Amino acid sequence: MREDRLFLEDIQARIDLIRTFTAAGREAFMASRLIQEAVLRSLEIIGEASRQLSQALREAHPEVPWRQIIAFRNFVAHAYWDIRPERVWEIVERDLQPLQEAINAILAELSSKSSHEGG
Repeated sequence: MREDRLFLEDIQARIDLIRTFTAAGREAFMASRLIQEAVLRSLEIIGEASRQLSQALREAHPEVPWRQIIAFRNFVAHAYWDIRPERVWEIVERDLQPLQEAINAILAELSSKSSHEGG
């Protein structure tokens, strides 16, 4: 089974990609179906990686809205026809930074635990 750390690193990498995709700002995002699709795919992967994390890790970090992240992934996968670019941009603008900070903190905590355990 894949380690939680690897799923967290996947989330980190996708957040970095979304930042790259959206660097030109809201107007460019709204004008480009390609950018929208790239961001959506990355959000979908973030949701799937979140779903694959151990229950113990998710329960240990209730500050992260895991259920909402996973629910958005399911929405993207199963109700794709109802996705609004404005809502996706809200997620990019409002939710990515706190998620990135939380993931960084969890990874630091895992590193600290592993170095204290000699592993």
